[in-house]
Amino acid sequence: MSLPELSGGLLPGGPEMKVLSEFYKDLAKPSVVAIGRAISTAVETSTTFLLPLQLWQEKRKRIFQHNIEMFEKELEAAAKQGKTVIPAAPEIANTLLEKLTYITDEDLSALFVRLLRRASIEEESGLAHPRFVNIVSSISPDEARILKATAQNDYFRCLSVSWEKIEGEDDGIATKTTYMSDRCLTGLENKTTILFPGNIYKYFVSLESLGLLLIHEDTSLDEYLVPSKEYHALRKVYIDRAKAGVKNEDGHVSCLSYGRIQYTEFGLFFLDACVRSNGSVMKPKKGKKKASDKFTSTALRTRRSKKYVD
Repeated sequence: MSLPELSGGLLPGGPEMKVLSEFYKDLAKPSVVAIGRAISTAVETSTTFLLPLQLWQEKRKRIFQHNIEMFEKELEAAAKQGKTVIPAAPEIANTLLEKLTYITDEDLSALFVRLLRRASIEEESGLAHPRFVNIVSSISPDEARILKATAQNDYFRCLSVSWEKIEGEDDGIATKTTYMSDRCLTGLENKTTILFPGNIYKYFVSLESLGLLLIHEDTSLDEYLVPSKEYHALRKVYIDRAKAGVKNEDGHVSCLSYGRIQYTEFGLFFLDACVRSNGSVMKPKKGKKKASDKFTSTALRTRRSKKYVD
């Protein structure tokens, strides 16, 4: 199935085509027609895009043109797969189009463009959800890169370093003081470009607050996770920081915690809609559990109960 030709349902004089005429000379080009169809309802209901484009600053025009060309490639890819372009729901598309006029970071723009694609393709529109718009709008460029780097897995490993000190008191009661020095070391800063690597833990917490991740800093008692080749690899990456049994000047002794950062079910839906390419959208296999299933508290309780019963 090819991209749609210009038809009576999408006239050159429509508001969406007036917008596109500022960026494309050939309005009859199938991919341009497809863009017009996708954004038609959003442009009609948006106060931003009904403003005269002459009032737009040149920088804003250049940014929008770059991002809309990314969207054009997405629609062309969908057309090659035989899929149908439809007008995107305005509750999704309006905000996305507005963002595409000033978002300059490539990885962040890709999230907005991918979500707009989902809303604009009939066969993929079920992946799009209005709440995803607010989530994408709350994500930083570094967080977008973290999502991109980890999107093909349900979870990834991490190490955390804490320091403990046990002191005895006159009444014979021991007290323990603990503080964390390194939290959720994943090695991601060595796998993708992170502008502020010192903020990675904050990024994880932010993504967790959005409902995308669950942080488990200590799964050391989980026999299904430890030992692991990934943990050994991480210890090599952080050989100067991830050491157990080291005593500092204050008398605190270092301890290592083996953990994981896991995508929630909602987070996996978000990845399918905004991050993963169409060919890598996760589809559950019949008779097979997803990797994340074995880490649910219910699954672990079941395994442990069977172990002790046997």
